[in-house]
Amino acid sequence: MNIASHTIWVSSQDTDLVNRLGKLLRSRPEYTLRPVNGTGAIPRPDTPLHTTAVIAVPACAPDRLPDFVKRMTGETDGIPLIVLAPQGTNRENQALAAGALEYLEDDEALEKTLPMALRHALSGSRQAGMCPEHAGMAQQMARTGSWHMDGNRQVTWSEGMYQLLDCRPEDLTGFESLRNYIHPDDRNTFDQANRATLDQGWPLDFEYRILRRNGEVRHMHIRRHVEMDYAGQLVCAHGIARDITAQKYYERTLEQRDNVLHAVSRAVGLFLRDQDISTGAGGVLQALGLSLGCDACLLLGNHRESPNLPGTTEHQWLAEPLQTSAKEHASLQLDRLPRWQERLGAGKGVMGQTRNFPARERDVLASNGISSVLAVPVFVDGNWWGTLCALHFRNEREWQPTEAESLAVAAEIMGNAILRERMQQKLVAANAAAEQAFRDAEEANKAKSRFLANMSHEIRTPISGIIGLAEMTITTGLKPEQRNNLDMIRDAAKSLLALVNDVLDISKIEADKMTLSTGDFDLVPALERMVQPFQAQARHKGLAMDMRIDEDVPRRVHGDEERLGQIMRNLLSNAVKFTDAGHVDISVESGASNKDRFSVIFRVADTGMGIPADKQDTIFDSFSQLESPKGKLHQGTGLGLAITSELVALMHGDITVSSVQGRGSLFTFEIWFSQPASSHDKAPAQAEILPSLMNLRLLLAEDNPLNQKFLTHFLTMFGHTVVLAHNGAEALEALRNEKEPFDLILMDVQMPEMDGLETARAIRKGKARTTHRNTPIIALTAYAMKGDRERILASGMDDYVSKPVDMKKLSNAISRLVQAARKPTGHACALPRRTMPRTKSTAATPNSSPLDMAALTERFQGNTELLVEILELFLREAHEKGEQLNEAQQAHDAAGLAKALHSISNMVSHVHALDIMNESRQLERWATQGRMDLACSGLQGLRQRFNRVVEAVRLHLAKLRK
Repeated sequence: MNIASHTIWVSSQDTDLVNRLGKLLRSRPEYTLRPVNGTGAIPRPDTPLHTTAVIAVPACAPDRLPDFVKRMTGETDGIPLIVLAPQGTNRENQALAAGALEYLEDDEALEKTLPMALRHALSGSRQAGMCPEHAGMAQQMARTGSWHMDGNRQVTWSEGMYQLLDCRPEDLTGFESLRNYIHPDDRNTFDQANRATLDQGWPLDFEYRILRRNGEVRHMHIRRHVEMDYAGQLVCAHGIARDITAQKYYERTLEQRDNVLHAVSRAVGLFLRDQDISTGAGGVLQALGLSLGCDACLLLGNHRESPNLPGTTEHQWLAEPLQTSAKEHASLQLDRLPRWQERLGAGKGVMGQTRNFPARERDVLASNGISSVLAVPVFVDGNWWGTLCALHFRNEREWQPTEAESLAVAAEIMGNAILRERMQQKLVAANAAAEQAFRDAEEANKAKSRFLANMSHEIRTPISGIIGLAEMTITTGLKPEQRNNLDMIRDAAKSLLALVNDVLDISKIEADKMTLSTGDFDLVPALERMVQPFQAQARHKGLAMDMRIDEDVPRRVHGDEERLGQIMRNLLSNAVKFTDAGHVDISVESGASNKDRFSVIFRVADTGMGIPADKQDTIFDSFSQLESPKGKLHQGTGLGLAITSELVALMHGDITVSSVQGRGSLFTFEIWFSQPASSHDKAPAQAEILPSLMNLRLLLAEDNPLNQKFLTHFLTMFGHTVVLAHNGAEALEALRNEKEPFDLILMDVQMPEMDGLETARAIRKGKARTTHRNTPIIALTAYAMKGDRERILASGMDDYVSKPVDMKKLSNAISRLVQAARKPTGHACALPRRTMPRTKSTAATPNSSPLDMAALTERFQGNTELLVEILELFLREAHEKGEQLNEAQQAHDAAGLAKALHSISNMVSHVHALDIMNESRQLERWATQGRMDLACSGLQGLRQRFNRVVEAVRLHLAKLRK
């Protein structure tokens, strides 16, 4: 294979410069640098693959540079000439006009500009070295042509010129004959160019149009170079012509598209300013018509009685020459074009020239004087409202796809404007009842608050059952490992309760009403409690989880422990959810300090799916979720990270994320704490104080059977006597009839017949007995909305404990209130400190049975009697909830169906039927969203699986009774 080589001759008296040029080209083996010795002629290349160029370094004054270049051009005899002038010469135009192919200056950029100049010069040399046949073929492929004129003004035309002009060699005699092919409108420009180049010697670069024999107009880009002698006489001239018709076409297309888009933009502005379509349509149609260059723009509306049938012209714009004959031409008669109606009604456009349509359609268009048409549908609120069309009457028009797309955008804007007009008309009609509407809005806001409160109660109640049953099972005889597992179940349920609060938190954040509840706490044990519930999830997925806390991290801080836990739960939940293999690591280290404040830096890293780069900027936005590799969204509200970001900011910190898709993510957040009131660390083995009070008489007002069961169980186990009331009315009756007074009342807030707040007010007013007016009352509430605490205390209750009920907190509250009256003593009960071991990989064993009775029995080990009671209660509830489910489905009652499904989810969770619980919750979400078609479609399968669970419970209960 032959490799192209180039000889570069350097004409310079400065040997240092020659050596420096050699060093610059040393890394380019294709170039061979040789100095010019004496004044001999420079050898011509011997093969087409070997080319030559000359670098000439002038040793004259700058004003003599043109003479130097002309002399070198004669000596090099057509070899490409590159002038390398001293820095600051600034004679580029004179050098190029005198014949140099390239002009450089010896400056700092020479290392880059020299190779570029050589490539340009040598590429031209290679083209000049082609044989005529190859050169002509190259010009034809490049749609270029060239000519050469000698001193006698004799012109030699290339084959490419004949191809460009579509003429024969005998048609081009002299240079004047070229004028016959110039477009009449451009001949004056052509004549001026000839005088400037051939008479005055100026190199020119310009454009003009030509007319080919078939009448086709083509656009040409022309470059000319002229050589004159010292007397100003023509020596020779060269010219190159390039067909740029396609380029001009695309330029016009883009310009026209921009014009149409500008008109569409104007339409948006008009409709934003104007109140209705009637005042804005005329200006929009005019802008569209002018930008499209058409004769008319029409907005046609369908019949009001038959919306799918085209009607009459609603608005129109006509070009100036046609305005006097508007009635004759401004019509399309779509009612006579059934195929067009079908296409437009399906959301498709129609465009073309009249002569290209079918005969029947051609007759309709011709009868209206239309030569070209572009029509797109206008949809309003999903229905075909009418048609937007552009028409040509005087000549045919070749429509461009960009024009059709832009007109479709304009039609969509008009449809939105029409829809807005309709909505505004409805709004105007409703203004007469504005005062009532305002009251309705206030009532709706109150209803929303009540709904959120009720939903909070409904969600917290089953969580209370889970935690309560876990607490009950913990009190039975268990092995240490079993107790540890149940501790994690209880803690995980508490984490679930915190997640329920996330839904309420986002509304607080949006209302700027989120506040912090700060206090002193031990940071390390708190972090261990936050991380521990996620170990079981990680172990189930086969993930390793580890936490590292630097020694210099303060052990005791002043801040909001609950909000810090909320941040950690959100990040760890995502880390475990989006990681299928590998590990999740948590690290904690000291940050900055400032007087009485200091920061702590937390990092949560995983080896999961990672976050795409284009999603990282929006990952902290509300409702932002990622897709799994299979293209499905992971379950969740998409609020976790938005809440996390807001909470970090509320704690005067910031949070960042760095991630590589497919390799994992790292979330880093820094939050600020204050110095604690006491600088010493709390003893790690210190625990909460449990009450020593025993044998209290307690009145429990609670309507939920599961809550009744586990509260009675624990309170009795603690040595108390419990009297049960199912609602407030029964509680008042018990207070009136019981001969022995009660030491304390436990009052559920939401109960049928008479709720807890009303009952408490009645007790404080003496409607039970005067002796009970000051009996301590503790509220048991699942409410979590702003203002609930104030309402509870305002009703006369002394304290409250949130559901799910933590028995330690409840016992402390009982002890605290009773001690206020009796002033008894208590004792401290030390609980062992839990550490967080590194999780190990374990594999989950699938269970195809509808009910895991072994796991259910283990939960109640040592208390078979309690398990029997729970299962009997389940069977009674199952029949009732099944009937409610059927009634809600038959009545197509979405709220009732959601309530029934919610109850079933709670029931099956108590018997460990987790698959059915998840299925029921999904159907409940659909019903809550009003998507009854989806909810009802899954009911048949849910009933079958729920009935199998009921039957399995019935069989297991029979075995236990034997």
